Amino acid sequence: MLFQLVVLDNYSFVVIYVLAYIIYYDKIRIADMVKKKLLDKAMRHFISAQVITLSQLEVLLSCSQRSVQRYLSKWGGLRSYNHNGKYFSLPAIAHFDSFGIWKYNDIGFSRFGNLKETVVHLVARSPAGLTASELGEVLSVNAHSFMSQFRVDLRLKREKCDGVLVYFCSLQTSHCLLFPQTRML
Repeated sequence: MLFQLVVLDNYSFVVIYVLAYIIYYDKIRIADMVKKKLLDKAMRHFISAQVITLSQLEVLLSCSQRSVQRYLSKWGGLRSYNHNGKYFSLPAIAHFDSFGIWKYNDIGFSRFGNLKETVVHLVARSPAGLTASELGEVLSVNAHSFMSQFRVDLRLKREKCDGVLVYFCSLQTSHCLLFPQTRML
């Protein structure tokens, strides 16, 4: 017989309940202390490395990928716009330039989020529009590989000016008239 019905008086029940309560909350307190130590260790590593992958954080925090994603969300983590978003950093670590871009070695981060949002912000800030080559230069990526997806994005317009495709904010009215002017971002 696996289970046996045990009749307890009220005093025995209270004692067992209190002991179970103490054991349960001690385990939680200890788990919280361990969790805090892991978070501190991960944060120190993050700051010293400046850039880290999801799998490295999983090992440091000893938790699942989904939990790491929740931590990154809580911390306001930045995801790289190149390398398929493999790398992460923190806003306190990043040193953004005037375009809102931070490059660590060949890894790019944007204050605007992913690559698509970054391109939209850069083009919107440029009254003369931007070519794919100019965007590629600012972002340090081959822009021709992803610019085709902006054909259907309603936030941008593209026009052929002097034989070159130039991307403009869809809210701008005169487009190619500004193109021959000095190309400034």
